[in-house]
Amino acid sequence: MPSEMTALAPETKKTARRNRGAHGFELPDGTPVPSVTTILGNLGWKSYGLMYWAWNLGKQGKDFRDERDKAAEVGTVCHAWASADIAGKPKPAFDLPEDMAKKAADSFQAYLDWRAMTRLDLIATELALVSARWKFGGRLDAIAVWEGAPRLIDFKSSKSLYPDQIVQIAAYVALWNEHKPDMKIAGADILRWAPDGSFVHHAFTLDKLRVGWQVFAHALALHQLKGDLK
Repeated sequence: MPSEMTALAPETKKTARRNRGAHGFELPDGTPVPSVTTILGNLGWKSYGLMYWAWNLGKQGKDFRDERDKAAEVGTVCHAWASADIAGKPKPAFDLPEDMAKKAADSFQAYLDWRAMTRLDLIATELALVSARWKFGGRLDAIAVWEGAPRLIDFKSSKSLYPDQIVQIAAYVALWNEHKPDMKIAGADILRWAPDGSFVHHAFTLDKLRVGWQVFAHALALHQLKGDLK
């Protein structure tokens, strides 16, 4: 899926160190590279929506930090449980309020029902990969095989599906394809746990992922140039 349609800015080792994200991705020679999430942070696509959300909560007398933590809790728990399920390990225990525990249990059961229905063969989880070609790194939630073809699986905890999430998984697909050219990704899926406890499955074709990669390639070039301005 990666192509030469976007000319990336040249990046020196010094620039790479300035651009390095918090996840500690490095090339084999020790050169640090930014993470996918760090690069996408420069897009700012969610900024206005998040500001409005925080403002609206303030009008209701609520602290946006408390609400944010509550919203993340269900998804965080389900993400951990799904990762354990894929790895064949016991579910980690969480100390949750009764209402939140029920939401997490119901949402995770919906994931289990989806997995049983689709009959995906989940083969790997939590894969940290670095692109030597494009100079970035990322952590893939899971890889599955469906009808003989590998698919990228990404877990999300969010109220809605956002465009930058599609861009993110397109970058992860590029990482996998670079490392496994004989097992190229045939499609991708986002498994999303919403704050209300609902579980939603979103499937993406290669055509949609190609558009996502175009956006990411531009964001990566801008990220490198931004580092040179500092």
